[in-house]
This record gives sequence, structure tokens and C-alpha cells, in this order.
Amino acid sequence: MAAIGSSPIRYRWYFNGSTLTSATNATLALSNVQSTNASNYSAVASNAFGSITSTVAVLTVDFPPAITVQPMNLTASAGTNASFNVVASGTSPLFHQWQFNGIIIPNATNAVLTVTNIQSANAGDYLVTVTNTYGSTTSSPARLSVHAAGPAIWFSLPA
Repeated sequence: MAAIGSSPIRYRWYFNGSTLTSATNATLALSNVQSTNASNYSAVASNAFGSITSTVAVLTVDFPPAITVQPMNLTASAGTNASFNVVASGTSPLFHQWQFNGIIIPNATNAVLTVTNIQSANAGDYLVTVTNTYGSTTSSPARLSVHAAGPAIWFSLPA
């Protein structure tokens, strides 16, 4: 806040209308900002002749994505379905892109990836990259192991 007038000028900062007791400079500096710091800030400058209140400044705190639940390894039988799931936090919107053995899977852009009618060619490592305006992060790989269908027993009846 910049105030002009007769010295000394005193400053008092407010967070959501409550006094910030240690904030008495013309500039309010916040370090290690967290989501709890997001809110309305204002200041009052005063001297022997009066005071003036600043307009309210709104602090918004945005965060890059972080994966809070990694996809898990799965084992499935051939011909069945398997679903990988990731949980991420961060400022919305979050965008997902799944990969299989390092290759992007087209249209696999949700938090859940379902592999349908699994075959041995689907066995391998799956991972997801989550992005937003503030950055990106990639999950640990999750392995899909595929068991072949059980043996078939054929027999014929005598005619």
C-alpha cells in the first residue's frame, strides 16, 4: 500500500477483516503460501490527521497437480476387463493422459482407465500424466499381468 501524508504513517493489515498483528509495514509479504492464506486482504494507513482504508485485494492460491493415490498393479484373466485408477489433487481443471509401455493411449484422458477384453498383448506398464495450468506430474507405473484362459478339455462320446 502506498500512502502519502505527514509522517509518521502507520500501517495495519487485515486478513478477512481480522488484524494481522505483526503486519505493520507498507508492504505485506507472505512466504510459503498455502491454501489457508487465500482470502481477502486490506490495509489501513493512518497518521495524526486521519486514516484511509485500501481496497480489498483477493489472494487466490493455485497448486500444480499432485498424485495422492497411485495406480495399482493388476492381474487379470484373458478376456476380462481391468481398471486402473489414479487420484490427484491440484487446482482444477486437471487433465489426464494414460500411457502403455511409454506410448500414449488415444482418448485415455480420465482418472480411470479400463482395458477391455484383455489379451496377452495388453500385459505391461501403465502410467498416467496429470496436468493443469501450473504444472504436471506422472504416476508410478502400474503393471498389468495377464493369465491365459484355463485349458479346455475336449472329449468325444462314442457313436
